[in-house]
Amino acid sequence: MEQVQSEREIINLEHAYWRAIQEQDVDAAMELTDERCVVTGAQGYASIDRDQFAQMMKSERWQLHRYELLGEPAVRFLSPDVAVVAYKVKEDMKVEGKPLTLEAADASTWVRRDGKWRCALHTESLVGDPFGRDRVSRAPTDEPIAAQDAVANLAVKDLSKARKFYEETLGLKPVHEEGGELVVYQSGNTTLNVYRSNYAGTNQATAVTWTVGNIEEAVKELQSKGVTFEHYDMPGMRLEGELHVSPGMKVAWFKDPDGNILNLISPEGSQ
Repeated sequence: MEQVQSEREIINLEHAYWRAIQEQDVDAAMELTDERCVVTGAQGYASIDRDQFAQMMKSERWQLHRYELLGEPAVRFLSPDVAVVAYKVKEDMKVEGKPLTLEAADASTWVRRDGKWRCALHTESLVGDPFGRDRVSRAPTDEPIAAQDAVANLAVKDLSKARKFYEETLGLKPVHEEGGELVVYQSGNTTLNVYRSNYAGTNQATAVTWTVGNIEEAVKELQSKGVTFEHYDMPGMRLEGELHVSPGMKVAWFKDPDGNILNLISPEGSQ
């Protein structure tokens, strides 16, 4: 029972820190911060003192509106006065005037001195591909356009309805979002922007293509989730069930809830 209470104390300290940041309560945050705190994140690492931390909290560049710990944090005591806590967190914030939601894996090291716990180390790692291949963008370079990343864009009218389709039906993972206007999905080593627009559904051509190994199984899986497939009169192709077949290729077309045309392609002999 004593260990459970001690672990709960550390988790409560972590919540207190998040609330201080959310409420921009500099004094409360300073009470929970060690004289020098090491922080690490996507931009690197730093050892900052309390004055530097206070300046960071007063920054107008970003503001935390809401946070949520996802699941039960893991707590380990390295000694009676040193504890480590790790967890996943969802953050709703505003960065440079724009809404942003992200998920991250965080960890803190708490040290107790003179009976008072303070945070001596905090790390945050954005959730995603372990090799960083799912980053939304990379730093601009002077290379030619052909060497730059390209992203597909799909316009939708109802973003919440589109999210259900792309996440639950197609199984894509969101890696970035901007309020109720845009969601970026990871698909293989590429990304796909799904954004709200009054012009959704006006494109009558194929917008996105996925190359798959076993197209028959992929079609069955999507059908089990309620997807219906489109049939077209395509020169040089014959219709076999849901598949349009030509020498060396099989194709299946379907639509998202806004009428955007999507397809699966399987080169013959890829199964």
